[in-house]
Amino acid sequence: MSRIEWPALVQVCKQLGNETLPSEKPEGLEPENPEHEQVLRSLHNVLMETAVKEGNMTCGRCGHVYRIRNGVANMLLHEHEVV
Repeated sequence: MSRIEWPALVQVCKQLGNETLPSEKPEGLEPENPEHEQVLRSLHNVLMETAVKEGNMTCGRCGHVYRIRNGVANMLLHEHEVV
């Protein structure tokens, strides 16, 4: 979980209508702990069962917009975009 940018994940979940993730990143989630079950289920749902069929994906560093069509992001740059 150390590689998950938690605020961005929570924002995307809210945009998709999923309000179940806590706003603060939980530490030490254990599958055996019943108190962690809802968070783990929500994480599984958004990370493993959610797919973008059509839309855009924007790079957080440079702001470049990549189109998503039929569930595939086109991450190829045009010739004039390559430095």
